[in-house]
Amino acid sequence: MKKFTLFSALLISFFSYSQSQVLNGISINGPNGFTKSGDLTWSKGNDLINVLSINAVLSNEDYDMQCKKGSRNSEFLYMEEIDISGNTYPICIQMGANEMLIGQTLIIRDGYSYFVTVASNPGDYDLPSTAEIFEKTLEQIGYMLGYMVVRIKTF
Repeated sequence: MKKFTLFSALLISFFSYSQSQVLNGISINGPNGFTKSGDLTWSKGNDLINVLSINAVLSNEDYDMQCKKGSRNSEFLYMEEIDISGNTYPICIQMGANEMLIGQTLIIRDGYSYFVTVASNPGDYDLPSTAEIFEKTLEQIGYMLGYMVVRIKTF
């Protein structure tokens, strides 16, 4: 009985601290330093990453339209496309009501649409100008989105 209890405790601790999660057969985790903080959610300080999927292929036009609407708690700032490993991904940038800068992209793989949403707090950066703070925050958003795009497309 002691062995079973010890084994159960080890299994629970392993799964509760495991950084990766499988979604539609893809092993997803956050970048180094990020810890799993919820279902398909990772965080590091004020930086957040969340992934969700739908069993349908969403067009870039539909995604653009939804992004530009913003939400109840965010305001659309701009949309751009980035190239990662020869593929183009739409990047939606919004400002949250909580002053977090939010980035989101759409990834299509094997008949699923994956939405990766990341957020970073500009208040975390002590730089001389607002422009430099904004740039540093966008750099962090780009890092998180880039990591997740590669993770979802290749694992």
